[in-house]
Amino acid sequence: MSDSQPTARIPVQGADGTPDIHGTTSADTGAPATPSTERKDPARRPHRPGTIIWGLVVAVIGAGILARALGAEFDNDLALIVLLGAAGVALLLASIFSAVSRR
Repeated sequence: MSDSQPTARIPVQGADGTPDIHGTTSADTGAPATPSTERKDPARRPHRPGTIIWGLVVAVIGAGILARALGAEFDNDLALIVLLGAAGVALLLASIFSAVSRR
């Protein structure tokens, strides 16, 4: 058991009266403590090819809808078949290149 008394934590407010998100003060000045600038961010992962490919599929579908609204004429079924076929090939190639580069 220790002889020290538990201390109550008083919420700290910033200059504008809003609560300080860190809830701590600097022991020397009583001013709100600043967060450490030495963050340990995890290593950034590269963009995943699947995400990029599906994003492009959605963008092409959106462009097709816009083109239709502006009066363009094309076969929707054939366009969708070609788009999904190309996306499938791109996904397969991306996975093959990813597997080869890991070895």
